[in-house]
Amino acid sequence: MEIVDRMGQAHLRQVRQITLIFKHMSSVIRVTGLTKHFSASWNRWERFVHNRALSKGTNEEELTKYPRNEGYEREGPCRSRSDEVLPTKASNISGMRESGYFSDKTDYRILKAVDGLSFSVEQADIYGFLGQNGAGKSTTIRMLLTLIAPTSGRIEIFGMDLRTHRREILRKVGAVIERPDLYKYLTAYENLSLFARMSGIQPSSRILMQQLEQVGLVERAHSKVKTFSQGMKQRLGIAVALVHNPDLVILDEPTNGLDPQGIADIRNLILHLSAHEKKTLLVSSHLLSEMELIANRMLIIDKGKKIVEGEASELFDPAQTLVELDTPEGTLAEEVLHRSPWQKNLQSRQGGKLLLKMDKMQIPSFVRDLVQQGVPVAAIQPRHSLEDYFLSLTTANQHVEAFTDRAV
Repeated sequence: MEIVDRMGQAHLRQVRQITLIFKHMSSVIRVTGLTKHFSASWNRWERFVHNRALSKGTNEEELTKYPRNEGYEREGPCRSRSDEVLPTKASNISGMRESGYFSDKTDYRILKAVDGLSFSVEQADIYGFLGQNGAGKSTTIRMLLTLIAPTSGRIEIFGMDLRTHRREILRKVGAVIERPDLYKYLTAYENLSLFARMSGIQPSSRILMQQLEQVGLVERAHSKVKTFSQGMKQRLGIAVALVHNPDLVILDEPTNGLDPQGIADIRNLILHLSAHEKKTLLVSSHLLSEMELIANRMLIIDKGKKIVEGEASELFDPAQTLVELDTPEGTLAEEVLHRSPWQKNLQSRQGGKLLLKMDKMQIPSFVRDLVQQGVPVAAIQPRHSLEDYFLSLTTANQHVEAFTDRAV
């Protein structure tokens, strides 16, 4: 029996190892501890002169109005943030040198664009990559494409280290970063054919036209790109990213410049690539409503750090669902709520609409209580969305104070 038990344990360990290997191989992208630092230099003397002038009530615009050669001596790189030469008296320079303020040494201020970021993208995922402007999304994507090198961390794509298998990995990746770079004096068809040859393939004319049809540009296939709108250029850029049939597609703000129909077309294209062609997509976007419709997994970052990652269905807290109640008897409904345990859930009232916050599973009992108290319910709608969740995580960076007109 002991020998059998040992054999069973050995078999179990082997199964676990195989499972771990399979899970590792199924991750298309695996990022661990990714960090990127940018350094900005500002000479100590520059900083001293700039701050000294500002402390005396001189603003940055007025600093540029000083005469450059009338009784002033400029020694060293004395420039403001706008790169305008600042006036500095010779006596001040010598005094500052003796006191140690003036130095030719350069200080470097470190900006952490990405700070210890870790995440994984699985096969056939539509992975939503969300964050405010300046959160580090584009920097992360550029590191995934080796356009810039990370300060530290490890990137694995298709189970291979990006540093040692760069060419092999990038052959299987298609990407559009911010806005596509296209040849304006070539046609859409010529652009697509040229980029295909750059990728080492020679697709037939039929395949190229199919690619253009897929992004809705087949009727403008032989028009020069310089005549295209920004939305049309964006769609052509996506066609270029797909021309070599990549397994991984990275799209940075793919709906920029598109009209509502164009946005819907790109949404359907992304869903088609994932569901029917089994491609993996990493999509960065500011259109939260669109990401809510297409992404099955999401990552939200802020100031270069991961805030939350997971299945889209799991990210929304059901206990924090906003419920909008529409009733023709707004005053009666509010009075009933104030006399009931639901009073603590009431957030605001706007005419005949009341906004409450409650657990999603409480909605049926809430409606039943209102009806029993004689309150007519015209409609009730949960308003919890990706935008609500996103703002709840990033309100620390809110630049304009939110307000709500409340009518009581």
